[in-house]
Amino acid sequence: MLLDKEIGVYIAGILYPDVDLQAIQISNFGDILFKVKPISWVPKSIKDCASMHNLKIVFSGYAKNIAGWKEEVYYPEKERIEKFREFIENKIIIFKPFIERRGEKYYFNLSKETTPVLVDKPKGGGYSYIPIPILDEFSSIEFEKRLLNNQAISLKNVIDLEEVEDIFNVLYNNGYLYGEFQENDKKISSCIFKCSGDIKKIILSKVEDINNYSIVIGKRLIFIEESFLDNAIIDKLLGNGLSLINATSMEKANGAKEEHSATNSYTRVIVNNTLNIEYSDNNVIDELQFIEWFKYVSEKERMLYDLKTLINFHVSVKTGSLVILNGISGTGKSRLVNIYKSALGIDEDKQFKIVSVKPNWNDDSDIIGFLDIANNIYRPSETGIVDLLKDAQKNPNKIYIICFDEMNLARVEYYFSQFLSRLEMSGAERSIILYNEEKEKTLYNRSDYPPRIDIGKNVFFIGTINIDETTQSFSDKVLDRANLINTGVLSFKDWKHNFSNEKMPDRPINKEITMDTFESWVNSDNRPILSDRELDFFDKLNYLLDKNINKCIGYRVITQIDKYIKNIPIFPNDEKFKSIGFNRSYAFDLQIVQRVLPKIRGPLEELKDIIGHSKENGELFKLLNEFEDLSGFELTRKILHNKAKELDIHGYTS
Repeated sequence: MLLDKEIGVYIAGILYPDVDLQAIQISNFGDILFKVKPISWVPKSIKDCASMHNLKIVFSGYAKNIAGWKEEVYYPEKERIEKFREFIENKIIIFKPFIERRGEKYYFNLSKETTPVLVDKPKGGGYSYIPIPILDEFSSIEFEKRLLNNQAISLKNVIDLEEVEDIFNVLYNNGYLYGEFQENDKKISSCIFKCSGDIKKIILSKVEDINNYSIVIGKRLIFIEESFLDNAIIDKLLGNGLSLINATSMEKANGAKEEHSATNSYTRVIVNNTLNIEYSDNNVIDELQFIEWFKYVSEKERMLYDLKTLINFHVSVKTGSLVILNGISGTGKSRLVNIYKSALGIDEDKQFKIVSVKPNWNDDSDIIGFLDIANNIYRPSETGIVDLLKDAQKNPNKIYIICFDEMNLARVEYYFSQFLSRLEMSGAERSIILYNEEKEKTLYNRSDYPPRIDIGKNVFFIGTINIDETTQSFSDKVLDRANLINTGVLSFKDWKHNFSNEKMPDRPINKEITMDTFESWVNSDNRPILSDRELDFFDKLNYLLDKNINKCIGYRVITQIDKYIKNIPIFPNDEKFKSIGFNRSYAFDLQIVQRVLPKIRGPLEELKDIIGHSKENGELFKLLNEFEDLSGFELTRKILHNKAKELDIHGYTS
């Protein structure tokens, strides 16, 4: 049984209708406390606890934790209760629960880790809703391949299957409902779902009255009223749905068949009993289309960037780690971030923030704010970061970018410390602490500034740096968590001629890129993609680093390199993209430059063996030669030559 820990299942609920239960009251601390009746599946651990201790399943929560509620603590208690009743009475509350134990008693509460939200009750009514997982992290191709080939489907980002007693009747993917799944379609772990048998699909938007009987929760779940699901959706699915198995059987006989839908068009081809799908999407923005648009926007802004630099920057952002742009002043580092923002089509005022770093910053209060104990108020920093994070939390399908300009004017490890440790985490752990929770009940603006704020996956952090006498160097703690991209200057003649060559792409983008679209470009498979040969390279590299400078590459860095490699865009049918050479060997070389070489710095005495002199006689050069089947390492060799030259001239390299 999970105690004092959030349970990974969303529940839909309503304000408890029993007046004798005092559904809304004022707590001993002066906060509004309310009771919730569940109207969807209840997690197994909640049911077990209620049965074991003879408890009624009623959930308690505080109004101050509800998104959108602003508390007026100075109003009379009766008025406060009535105002909150008006606010919540015709709404459905979506929340994650947790079980709290106080002594020998157990209580069912709304979790504070995931902010409860209110949604309007569907017009069709109903008091029993079934959750349907949204699995858009899989492309339509991959999802149908998994269904047809009886492969496992992970629900770990959606729901904890250990807490679900019943099997899901249907699943949602990219505009379609798939089902009906049967009892033999089983859970094979806490987060893996596997199915077999004949699966059909229908277009959800074409189900009559669907909007009157459903609630969409971000990109995780759709709650559908139970009787409507049984009588309208599943009947339609079984009667008129397109059978994946029958479609595939026809294709085996006919060779190939083209099938069109409201959202996608694709051709299925069976070759040697293997399903292959040639896919084209006329409505969804694909990654190649975005990269071409990104290049066009940069040219339109009268900036010239190598296409490889633009792709490298985009892939680095996709990995979710901190991205740092390094280069001499005036090479367009900040402009590149602005151009990326413009290519994404995000709102410059609400979803984009450039923060000018000040040299006197020395802790995180300089960027997020502080608790004013004397006046019982939280004072957010003038950077506006906290308000942007709050907005991002409310809009998970929008992309947000925070750029720290001249990031190393102050010590990043000091003012950015919380973010450094939290960005690589997931779920409730990916959050920052504004102040001690024990102080929350004393603050006048606690409803606006809770003690903890989540950092959504839809928030990306980018920094720009200059290396000169006014800046601070980075510690390994920062370098281990960042892709350090070196920007340069291309030919000025090319820059001039580029003005006359500006050409609108064949597929322009005239709308905002949503987080759903962005995540469709991300390979989130956790299984390592690095080959044994590539890992042998890193093992030997680690040996040299440890022997010479007492450093090494940890699992964090290897994981991030692996994530970068698996997120390289691959467009096998695009000759222009293939010709630029942004392939695996080039990306492997890039990651050595961006992830490993910045850590190799120090005096000649320490580095003379590992780097050597400019004649490529150092141990690292020999290692590159040994593994030249992986890459030519042109970029790595160039950086090592520069470091060897610095050692020869100055006796030190940074």
